[in-house]
Amino acid sequence: MDFQQGEQERENGARIAKILATFMDRVEAMELADVPAARGILLQMQAALAAEDVGRALDDQGAWPQAIANGLDVAKVSTSLFLALQATRQCAMIAGGGPHDRIGAVALTEPGGPRAASVRLAGPPWRLNGRKAFVTNGPVADVLAVFAAADGREVACVIPADSPGVTRGPRIAMPGLNGLTVCDIEFSDVDVQPEHIIEFAGKPNPRERYVLDADLTAAFACVGLMHRVLGAAMAHASQHERGGRPVLKYQEVGFKLAEMLTATHAADLLAMRATWMALTGNPEAATLVRCARVFCAENAERVAIGAMQVAAGQGYVAGGLFERAWRDVRGLAVAGTTLEVARMAIADELLGRV
Repeated sequence: MDFQQGEQERENGARIAKILATFMDRVEAMELADVPAARGILLQMQAALAAEDVGRALDDQGAWPQAIANGLDVAKVSTSLFLALQATRQCAMIAGGGPHDRIGAVALTEPGGPRAASVRLAGPPWRLNGRKAFVTNGPVADVLAVFAAADGREVACVIPADSPGVTRGPRIAMPGLNGLTVCDIEFSDVDVQPEHIIEFAGKPNPRERYVLDADLTAAFACVGLMHRVLGAAMAHASQHERGGRPVLKYQEVGFKLAEMLTATHAADLLAMRATWMALTGNPEAATLVRCARVFCAENAERVAIGAMQVAAGQGYVAGGLFERAWRDVRGLAVAGTTLEVARMAIADELLGRV
């Protein structure tokens, strides 16, 4: 695979960077925004970035890995914005498309575990009951794609978030990823029209497919964070002096930055290779996505801590870039599949080869 960016990719990246620079004050404001303000900012960013295919659903559902990779330029600027945009993209992909003046969310996880048994459809009429936990964009969403069991099979119900019987819990307070809005959602006899029930007939294990989507999203979120803090750490080390010379001139600092650079590019390459394998239908794609998910998350933490160390006292200032990245990376370690569960899945796949 050729990982070199072509002219079109570079032009797209430049346009995205210009858009993000124009809206940087709003991107930064997401970290402190309440629910109404966060919704307004996300709608503005979706509209501004729609022309660049960032966060939008592609008609070809087989192109989902590329849709995630297209958002890397956003992930380099804001982890929270990237994850929120990807949640809308995933919802629209399940629903078969949607306008960019609506925010989407995917309700996949139950409070008691990964199975959808607690959310079920019984009909006719079709009624949705149950509870979903930790729904990204839940408090601000216009549309929900809810995974549910129906007569022994799994479907997705696409419903307006303000449907009668839908109760959104309070925004969950988190130590990191503060620009995200997340909540639990309760469903009580919610009417679902037949045309809004998405069947997965002929598609093996649809839940696995969307879990892999979330895992690849988490990997790219980590890569973007690594690029962001590495650049800031290098800038700090070159601009700040200690003993009459730039901090960067000290061997210990230079070595640490070299290690951070190596980890960042290795994570970038692994995430891109996982994307390529998923796009080409390689049978080992799922395992490599999980490998990327583990490697990127663990190295993102190392890079974030290394950046804090390079920045010294400034790295530990509450609300600063380095401290925020340190908190965000812990959230990325548990987003989607946890690292422990991902490792078990990788090991099981390896055992299956024996």
